Amino acid sequence: MVPMIHRSKVSNGIKVMLDIALHGQNSDIMTFVYPTFCDPFLTPLQVDEKFHSLNISKKIPEGCTALIPDTAELSDVNYVRTKAEKIIWYSLALPGMFSQCNIPFIPRLPGEEEIVYSPQVSRIFKQLYVQPKYNIIEELVEGSPDFYFEKKRNLLEKKCLNICFYQGKGQLKGPYPKLLQKLIKNSKTSLITRDYPTSKHGLYSLLSKQDFLISLDPLTSVNYEASLLGLPVYVHSSWDEPFQDEFPVSLEGISFSDIDLFREMLKNGVNTKAIYNSYKNGLKNNNKNLNKFFDWLKIISSSKKLGNEKLRTISYTNDLYWRTRLQSNASTSPMELNIVYNKDYIKSGGQWSKKLLLKLSILLVRKNLRIVKNIIFFPKNFIQSKLSEFKRYIMS
Repeated sequence: MVPMIHRSKVSNGIKVMLDIALHGQNSDIMTFVYPTFCDPFLTPLQVDEKFHSLNISKKIPEGCTALIPDTAELSDVNYVRTKAEKIIWYSLALPGMFSQCNIPFIPRLPGEEEIVYSPQVSRIFKQLYVQPKYNIIEELVEGSPDFYFEKKRNLLEKKCLNICFYQGKGQLKGPYPKLLQKLIKNSKTSLITRDYPTSKHGLYSLLSKQDFLISLDPLTSVNYEASLLGLPVYVHSSWDEPFQDEFPVSLEGISFSDIDLFREMLKNGVNTKAIYNSYKNGLKNNNKNLNKFFDWLKIISSSKKLGNEKLRTISYTNDLYWRTRLQSNASTSPMELNIVYNKDYIKSGGQWSKKLLLKLSILLVRKNLRIVKNIIFFPKNFIQSKLSEFKRYIMS
């Protein structure tokens, strides 16, 4: 088996791919990890310590089964296709969602299989959910359960809130609901980016001091990590298909564009203990889910192949499905990798503030005054210029 990963220690999706590879290796399945977007190479020491035993190499065997994520480089995919007997696309996000970062949607070929990480990515394909382990969160929560599990006060009654914003892979597509605008106005705010805080300890320390999180990214694990720490989370992004009730772990602490639900969270709090217990159950289910996945691999490897026409129809239908899903969720794209919104812009919800409008108006008036002044004095300046030229001519 050959899972593909890229060079990103901050990505929980890549850690999921490595967990799959480690499970395969521990199950006596010959496993290679193919590094994509890793020029010139990726060494075992550049991943977390528990993955150091994995064979990370571009030298993969003929006739292997390749597990390709949605963030693979096309040239690497084409090379792996020449080696692998079976291709399985494993989408942890919508394929093509990172096209702004030169990771386009790669059309499927006949006979290639599809699985997804969770029902948020798709509800029609087979799912393989692997819950990442958050060691630091477990230390915090289990070290101070009374603090994290206690019922929080009604945040709607608090005069000055501590609010954190996270852009991630999202972008602003319209103003915040009026309730959020009102709460933000009299609050202390912080901004989380991919570079700040610089460590998980720093991230969790910052989140622990907040009353709630506003996120522009519906797919980030930061939303879930914040909810595990007891924060209500409002995700300011729509999604084309409901998935919360089918998700393998509880998303009770996260509101996806539902301001009424979020109001209830702020008023009555969230059941952090239930969310945390669901997370622990998710970890317990990892081995079971992975065993089922590898059993499925054996079945598809030994099953009879469909006819070429049938395979072409399936691959065409899958391509059409993904492109349609991508259009439906076009408001969500990895803007932070190209453009980072500043805190004031995110805090305002991307709206024109009176202060900013006044400043721009003054600049516009000054510019127009300069233009008018130049027009008024143009004849005088022109005549003086010509007279000077004439004098110089006479003197010469």
